[in-house]
This record gives sequence, structure tokens and C-alpha cells, in this order.
Amino acid sequence: MDANLPQDTINFILEECESSNIPVFFEPTDKYKSLSILKSPHLKSIVYASPNLAELRALAGSTALDEAHDTR
Repeated sequence: MDANLPQDTINFILEECESSNIPVFFEPTDKYKSLSILKSPHLKSIVYASPNLAELRALAGSTALDEAHDTR
């Protein structure tokens, strides 16, 4: 799944994959879109990701990442 999808679609895919125990490979697409994944309450299904350095920095610097990690 990549970050070009609408947020509702991202949420739906992650929810379905989480409930079916299907691992998700996430392609962030760009540093701004990469943060869309953090808006989903279903992060547990993301097992793989392929961020470039800019996307990784955006994800690592996001306070949403800390908040998402705390709710697991």
C-alpha cells in the first residue's frame, strides 16, 4: 500500500489487514504523505516499509509517531 491513497482507504486497508492478520508493506511516497499513515488507529498491521531518507526523517520527527507508539 502506498501513501497516495485517500486516508479513508488507508484506514480501511489497515483495519482489514489487521483483523485478518495480513502483513502490510507501506510505501511512503513522499515526506509529507508518509505522515498519513500515522493518522490510522491500525498501525499494527504494517510490518514492512520502504522510506527514503527524507520520509524516514519526517516519520521519525513526528510527534504523532510517539503518540501512535504509546497506544499499542
